[in-house]
Amino acid sequence: MRAAALQDLQDTPARTTAVDRQWRALMLHTASRADFESFLEHHVGPADAAALSLRRALLEDRGEDALAIAESGMLGSPDESLLRGRVLLHLGRFDEGVEVLRALLEATEAQDADELLVRALALRLLGVEDGVEQALMGALSGGADRLGAGVALAELLLEQGRHGEASALLRVMLRDAPWHPEVWATSARLAMATDRDGERAGLAVLAAETLSVFPARGALLRAELDVVSGRAREALLGARLAIAEGAPVDRGVATLLLAAGLVTDEDALGRSTEHLHRLPGPGRLLSRVAVDLERRYRYPQALALHELAVEHRRDHEPSSLLLTRAALARSRAMDDAGAVELLRMVQAGEDVHPRAERLLAFHEEVLAVDYVDAPDPRRPGVTWRLHRDEAAVLLVVLSEVLDEVVGRYEARYGIPLPVPLRVEVFREPESFGLRAFGEPDIAPHGYCFGNVLAIRSPHAGDFNWRHVLEHELSHVFTLAASSWAVPRWFTEGAAEWDVIERWPSWRRRADLQVARSLRSGRLPRLEELDEAYLRRASMSLAYHQSFLAVEWLVERFGPDIVPRLVRAFGEEDGDVERSFERETGWTLYRIDREFRESLGEALRPLVRLYEPDPQAYLGSGDPGDPLRAWFSGTPAGMQVARSVAERSPSDPAADWVLARLAVAEQDDVSWGRHVERLERRGLRSATLWWRGGDLALELGALDDALARYSRAVDLAPELVDAWANLGVIAVQRSDVALAETAFRRVEALDAGDWSSRYWLLDHFRESGRLREAADVATQMVWIRPLMAPELRSRVIESLVAAGEDRAAMREIRIARLAGAHDPERLDALYSLVASRCPQCGPAVGQVGIPGARPVSIERPRER
Repeated sequence: MRAAALQDLQDTPARTTAVDRQWRALMLHTASRADFESFLEHHVGPADAAALSLRRALLEDRGEDALAIAESGMLGSPDESLLRGRVLLHLGRFDEGVEVLRALLEATEAQDADELLVRALALRLLGVEDGVEQALMGALSGGADRLGAGVALAELLLEQGRHGEASALLRVMLRDAPWHPEVWATSARLAMATDRDGERAGLAVLAAETLSVFPARGALLRAELDVVSGRAREALLGARLAIAEGAPVDRGVATLLLAAGLVTDEDALGRSTEHLHRLPGPGRLLSRVAVDLERRYRYPQALALHELAVEHRRDHEPSSLLLTRAALARSRAMDDAGAVELLRMVQAGEDVHPRAERLLAFHEEVLAVDYVDAPDPRRPGVTWRLHRDEAAVLLVVLSEVLDEVVGRYEARYGIPLPVPLRVEVFREPESFGLRAFGEPDIAPHGYCFGNVLAIRSPHAGDFNWRHVLEHELSHVFTLAASSWAVPRWFTEGAAEWDVIERWPSWRRRADLQVARSLRSGRLPRLEELDEAYLRRASMSLAYHQSFLAVEWLVERFGPDIVPRLVRAFGEEDGDVERSFERETGWTLYRIDREFRESLGEALRPLVRLYEPDPQAYLGSGDPGDPLRAWFSGTPAGMQVARSVAERSPSDPAADWVLARLAVAEQDDVSWGRHVERLERRGLRSATLWWRGGDLALELGALDDALARYSRAVDLAPELVDAWANLGVIAVQRSDVALAETAFRRVEALDAGDWSSRYWLLDHFRESGRLREAADVATQMVWIRPLMAPELRSRVIESLVAAGEDRAAMREIRIARLAGAHDPERLDALYSLVASRCPQCGPAVGQVGIPGARPVSIERPRER
């Protein structure tokens, strides 16, 4: 490839500036030293030869040679100051290098493309992000060095997580310069961040290794791939060797620290900091690696790096974001005072990060004012952080659940509950988002940071908070039992399995999403599944795939495989492959292959009910095209789907797509025509009948809606939305039998649905079915323990009538704490329960909570 590119450049009739730049880049990165020196002698002027020689010396880690060239006076402006600054930073003369680069920025007017590129690269060397992208874009559009500017811009976009833009840019660069090893290396890093099977990343790494004449750079890239592929121990060794052989020290140290944080050797991180003194911006690099470790659930290791970042940051480094990240890490480790200390340092500086302002206000105006810390009455070492207005009620409910769940997990994983443990329950979704992620608009239901759990209060909406609490507590055990070495996909899958093994009806309804990805070849392999959690778009799929994988392992190897593997991850120093081979006798590759085969067989009937399978929907046209366009989910894809479908009237896949479009356009006649044609072919889709029911309901045709929803649930009995709407129609028609059937199905399928249980509670009480009323009442407490007083009275009545005295006494106590709907009736129920069950305990409410104290955000004063 290099020879062909060189010949093309030499044969170009008109030697343009762009051709000259490509030729120089080709020789700089791919020529042997002898060929490179011959090229300089015969084809390049003295100033350009000096600049190229300096760059080559830096690539070969010959810093002193590079400095001699920089001080020779042969470099041309504006490259001279930029290259001299680079060399000084490379040699560890940071103050001098920073001074040179700052002087360059002050002197450069950045009026043309070349000056814009110099400015952007100087800002990058100083660790400043503001203005870099704008300067690089200006350099590219103005005709500067496209390869230099393009690689720098692609790296910036990759760091910012803008993978789509980076991919588009790199495609153009690979087309124009397929011989450039740095373009391939950046493409490899993009593939590591986005590719789901790792093959593209591996091919890009191979291309970069083959084209480059600097083996240390290829070795480092291979170590980066080892990290992504779960081979942390190999990556640790590879990164050390690559740095010793002259690989870029910043990337080398980042890879070394990330790998060290992923193995269970407690001293690995300490031994991996030996090169920090060589970095111009150690604080920024340490902070970035710490965030990567947090995404992989390595919170103790991440905290250690955050503290090192605070300690080692240099004066010239922008520190606002760095300190904010460290503050968030401290608060996740129960050090609120330490977090506030760092946030106030940020506030006192010139460049205040917006996240720091929000976090400081959250600590000072929300945590310290509205929340209390209360010891758990049953479990020593456990503390609850609760909103003042909810604390008395929630402590009763949550403590009881935690005690039961912890006992179950202690028996399963063979370790006591790791303490200290703090469970923080946030009333406002914004507070939860700030506490967990530093952003108010990121608010899942719960998150585990090891010894700190953050969950949303039941007050924040209708969801199964018990599911959330049990799920997050499972993480506490799997992280501790594995010495923090469990892969993220396995701890997530185990957490779901731990809950669903106890409560089967709480299973997530996401099989169809997994089936689509499996059928399209986009389902991640198990060895790359951790990376899917780093991308928001693939996170939901990753959660359910992880559960299905653990569920399959349990079916194949027995329930004890989960705790056995968790322990193995720790004992095998985080080596996933060795852990699986030790406990199952199978390689991870074989496990993944057999899991996929089993999954395909299990999900195929489900897919056929919901959407067309191209292999089953064979008509005269191409059945794949309209379906692929439809499932793209974009407006443009919908238009393509319509166009293709309308050109294929005999294609059953076209009928399916056109029926879905008819629903969107509220064209009931067209919907019926296409569904009828599919039915005549023996092709049935629960999705079409369900969506057709929605259409009829919107049009007010209740008879049609009832018939269509009934057909949908006949085809797919787990279609919870169709059951819910059937129940609504039945209530409107006073069809009690159908309403009960429908809402019982919703109850079984959706652990967090409130409306169905509300109706069932009244229905069972009126029918005298006290046992069933009590069961529904118990579920309602799990969903909404902070329910209205009048509704709580009905729940208590149901529990008392069914003889559920312990549960009734708990709800009576909560009612007294929260405010009773009918105090006299509540006293009578209390007397009845107390007479039947003296051991159920007193129901005396109290305003305060024993041991509760306001949240402290200040360091204790030394005496």
